[in-house]
Amino acid sequence: GSQEDSPGGTGEPHSPMSGSDAIDHLRSRLMHAEDGEQRLKVELTALRDSHAALQSQVKMALLSEASDEGEIRREMQSLRVNLKSERDIRCSLEEQTTASEQLVRELRAESIAL
Repeated sequence: GSQEDSPGGTGEPHSPMSGSDAIDHLRSRLMHAEDGEQRLKVELTALRDSHAALQSQVKMALLSEASDEGEIRREMQSLRVNLKSERDIRCSLEEQTTASEQLVRELRAESIAL
């Protein structure tokens, strides 16, 4: 006796699916799809979170870069101020030197005249 087609068709692939089998099959596929969708939602949430984290990191980097630029700008400004005051001091020193040289010349001339 060969056991090829057992009567009643219980679950062999080539037996046609009964109505309740088809519904069960669809139900399990739907459950799989819902599981997949749930996993995707979780992954999407994680992606959104990491994206938000990245965005805030970029924002922080840009802010610190801007503050660095501001710091550099302030330092440049103070350097300019220092240079200007140095220049002013040098100019007044040169004027004083010129004046004292002039005074020395006048004093020499007077001492020679004496």
